[in-house]
Amino acid sequence: MKAYIFIAATLVLTFAPAVGRVDAELLTTAQAMQSAGRGNLDPDSQIDIYQRALAEESADLNLENLSKSRSKDEVRLWVGFGLITPRLFVLRREGGIEKATYYSTEPNPDKTARPRTGIKVVLPLESPRSGWKDFRTFLKQNGVGAPLKLTSDSESLIDPDSEAIVIEVKSARGYEMVFFTKGTKTADGRKAVGVCQQIESEFKVRMGC
Repeated sequence: MKAYIFIAATLVLTFAPAVGRVDAELLTTAQAMQSAGRGNLDPDSQIDIYQRALAEESADLNLENLSKSRSKDEVRLWVGFGLITPRLFVLRREGGIEKATYYSTEPNPDKTARPRTGIKVVLPLESPRSGWKDFRTFLKQNGVGAPLKLTSDSESLIDPDSEAIVIEVKSARGYEMVFFTKGTKTADGRKAVGVCQQIESEFKVRMGC
């Protein structure tokens, strides 16, 4: 496998605990809710916040925002947000060929580097351990496909001390997105966690599920 490493040159391209503008909004919103004794946002407000976070994180990784892209067969699974820079798994089918890529930001091992900079990792992945057909079948059986057959937690808590799992799907049908806290207890939420763990197993990458 061949990894392409990019050094983040500015403070906005950072690893944990640095946060972007929208991620900071997630934290501020969650902290304000906690102070007010409320743990939940209405679904539309949560969708709006997560979509803006996705747009910002995609731009930081030099990726087109999936909701605005021309892609017709793409799945993205993110883990992170809040205080944690997300890890991202991308699965695309182009011309009938499957392509998977892993994105993350790792601490810079250079002790002389700025303390808030990191190394961006873009790793093209080999075929999954079980093969593309079985992996795609697994995704479909667990609701990840077009259409998405998962529903976001109706009372999902935006927690500054926790991570979120976000799944995006773009197809000829359009764009869909669902989100869960990593500690979700719902049936669909546990499916999302299971898909994340399967990605780790199939491709030997660290999603942090």
